[in-house]
Amino acid sequence: MCSAHVHYTYIIDQAMHNLSGRGLFAARFIPLAKTLTELFVYWFYFTSVLYHLAMGLMEGLSLPDTLKRVKRNFWKTCTSGWLYWGPANYLNFQFIPVRHQLMFMNVLSIGWTTFLSLLAAKNRLLEAAAQKDKDS
Repeated sequence: MCSAHVHYTYIIDQAMHNLSGRGLFAARFIPLAKTLTELFVYWFYFTSVLYHLAMGLMEGLSLPDTLKRVKRNFWKTCTSGWLYWGPANYLNFQFIPVRHQLMFMNVLSIGWTTFLSLLAAKNRLLEAAAQKDKDS
């Protein structure tokens, strides 16, 4: 939680306000700039790969099978994340006070975690069917 607090309070908030104070862009664009930074710089490329890699290895898949899963699910997870977290981040940065932003995003994480769990269950079904076809 501490790193997320530092991220929201200092890195994102202070960096954007410093840039707007130097005249690099108008203050009204700060929520959009924060959202784009969150979506395309900070988060999804790394976490999409890390999530599917960790889940595959924890489920006992071999590394080659896990990497196939990462490759198969990367864009679906990434694009779904952009669709889910894009509006969520914009609303967060536009309307939620900084001191409550982390809590707001944590509540929304429940929905995101549900999506990832459903995707993981679908993966297990697909992999079981592929294994059944391979065995027969």
